[in-house]
Amino acid sequence: MNAKRVSRLMGSIWIITSLLWATLSVLGLIYGLRWLENTHSGLEENLGLVVDSLGSVEGIIVETSNVITATYQSLQTVSTSTGDASDTVTDMRPLIWKTTQVVTGDVPTALDGVQDSMPSLIETAKTVDQTLTWIADFKIVIPIPFAPDYVFDFGFSYAPEIPLDQALEVMSGNLEGVPDDLRSMESDLDTLDANMSVIRDDLAQLSENITSLNEQIAAINPRLDEFAQNISAIEISFSEMQETLPNSFLTAKRIFSGIMGLLLLTQIPSLYWGWVMMNGNLLSEQEKS
Repeated sequence: MNAKRVSRLMGSIWIITSLLWATLSVLGLIYGLRWLENTHSGLEENLGLVVDSLGSVEGIIVETSNVITATYQSLQTVSTSTGDASDTVTDMRPLIWKTTQVVTGDVPTALDGVQDSMPSLIETAKTVDQTLTWIADFKIVIPIPFAPDYVFDFGFSYAPEIPLDQALEVMSGNLEGVPDDLRSMESDLDTLDANMSVIRDDLAQLSENITSLNEQIAAINPRLDEFAQNISAIEISFSEMQETLPNSFLTAKRIFSGIMGLLLLTQIPSLYWGWVMMNGNLLSEQEKS
């Protein structure tokens, strides 16, 4: 009698345990598939945003490269004009008494033209500085479930001691008053000759500074092209990942469903033997033996 009670108790425990495992298998299958579906949707949405953002960044880099190219050409023109002015001043010194009209008329006019072009150059330089500063500060943080966030930036810093627009403002300030001084020195050729020597040196230095600055600006474009290529490659990688994502999650769902289904099927023998023990069939067979 006691053996039957123990058999029924063990059978009941076995059945309850098997039912709990079966319930957990079903719930795990339902909520696991739901979690995989939500994760798939979230990743697909985030990858879409990343691809769109990378495309926008690539467009900004291309536009910035065009601005830098235009700035380079403008500065090259200014550098050439400044160098030519310096050479002109040098050539005029031996003939200063015979070329008074040139010194007091043409040269100040040329310098006025340079000063008139400075405001547009300063605005362009300010745009270049702002664009390069934005690129240097750019950062994308991509949240990845169950893993550290993926941080993407361009990996370079842009913090010049003197911004380009301020340097051009200094250049423009150096030229202020020079044309008027030249015009006022018509009656004093000796003073004009000394001042022209100073102007020659200043223009030569200014031309060298602009040339050096232009070389630095020209070196930026290859980097921007490289960044654009890297961003394009990353964009392609994310696009391919986005295309393969549905198949990957479908495989994960199948594997997960198979595991949960296998776990559920393994409870059938336990339920059967629990039922046999609870009804005393196993004990009856042993007693008959």
